[in-house]
Amino acid sequence: MSAVLDTHTVLWYLENSKELSASARTTIEDAIRDGRHVHVSAISVIEAVYLVERKKIPAAALQRLRSALTDPSVGLFIAPVDGFVADALEKFRAASCPTCRIASSPPLRSTLACRS
Repeated sequence: MSAVLDTHTVLWYLENSKELSASARTTIEDAIRDGRHVHVSAISVIEAVYLVERKKIPAAALQRLRSALTDPSVGLFIAPVDGFVADALEKFRAASCPTCRIASSPPLRSTLACRS
């Protein structure tokens, strides 16, 4: 099963932040090690641009994200936001998470990984 990382998850993963839980880090690292696709939504890149503009994150964080998404050896891949993704969102089954939603989607065969 592949994984889709939310914006803060991927930013924290790339900066090795303590904000990212050990469980989330392990999930990401296991997926990459096992050769499974780890996706970052294109919308996360746009969100990161806005976060830099609002001075919520440093420009270096956006640069790390862009670099990671263009370097296949990192194991992260950009996922376009298209009609298929939008339609599949309705099919997500939400699970309980103290800080956000974690969802799995049988049609996409993916897990949404959050910071927890």
